[in-house]
Amino acid sequence: KKLIPGDNELRHVQVRRLPREALNQFEDMIYPAARATAYSADSVPDGEMRKVEERDSNGLKMIRWIGKVSFVKAMGRPGRHVLSFNTPSGPVDASGRFLR
Repeated sequence: KKLIPGDNELRHVQVRRLPREALNQFEDMIYPAARATAYSADSVPDGEMRKVEERDSNGLKMIRWIGKVSFVKAMGRPGRHVLSFNTPSGPVDASGRFLR
């Protein structure tokens, strides 16, 4: 239930109260919805990352981290702001006006 988004109508299904025959029908809809949400960055709170473990066809275990912002972003150098340019006519600000 945690992995199905709140706007999905399947979130309101009481799975534990369903008869076995009905559960078989809902499983085909619930599992794909939960799988899609598990890989959706929108379902992860800001500032957090979710660990998703999976196995490929060879049995190799892979771990993916899902989040809104990549942890690599913090490793970059912050942007620089241009204040002025030195020209032969004198300093000019970024919009092209001469500075005094």
